[in-house]
Amino acid sequence: MGCILKDYLFYEPTTDVDYIHEIKNDKANSIYYIGAPNNPSMPATMSNKDTNIIRATTFNASNVSGVYIPEGITEIE
Repeated sequence: MGCILKDYLFYEPTTDVDYIHEIKNDKANSIYYIGAPNNPSMPATMSNKDTNIIRATTFNASNVSGVYIPEGITEIE
C-alpha cells in the first residue's frame, strides 16, 4: 500500500532574516516576507523578541502558498 504525499504541505523553517520586521513594545512584528521558501514556517522569535503580530503586508509581494503560524502570534492585521 502506498502513501500519497502530494497533498501534504511541508513547511520550511525561516528565521528573522527572512522578514522585514519591527520591534514595538518589546515584541517583534512582521512587515514583509523576503525569504525564498513558498511554504514558510514563521519563526517564534525575531531579533531575540517574541513574534507577536503578522501585518497584512507580510506576504503581499510573495509567492507563498501556505504559512505555518506558531503559538504566540496574537494578531494578524
